[in-house]
Amino acid sequence: MIDPGAEFEIIGWYDGISEALRRSRDGRWKYVSLIAWHREANLRIFGIVAIDDAVAADIRVVSAACLPGAHALERGWSELRGRIASLLTNAKGRAEIRLCEEIDGEAAVVLHVEAQEIAAMMGQEIDEVIDTRRFADLLLRFPALAGRT
Repeated sequence: MIDPGAEFEIIGWYDGISEALRRSRDGRWKYVSLIAWHREANLRIFGIVAIDDAVAADIRVVSAACLPGAHALERGWSELRGRIASLLTNAKGRAEIRLCEEIDGEAAVVLHVEAQEIAAMMGQEIDEVIDTRRFADLLLRFPALAGRT
């Protein structure tokens, strides 16, 4: 399970969490993003990158400003994803890739990679995330993930 004491601030939802801020028990923030989903197998691949308090606050402000209501959802999501992508371009250090059914459930596989290896895949449009080719590409790019499928 992903840090049982963690708090989630859900930013995006698509049949489960797609984007969130996660604050661990020690107070550190991480940005969680669904980077691939295989619907038939009910498996999701999440990217998790450590962020500082200022970036977490900026994501929170941007998400509140960009998603004021259903009428602004499409424009808001594009703007939000663009801002998140720009915030993650400077992500450094280690990141996690988790293969699981839900982000708050048991992980079948957890990999540790450099943040820049996955930062560009985070915060993408849901149509890209649910494309099974993307799931397959990630299994090829990170062979340790394939041990579960």
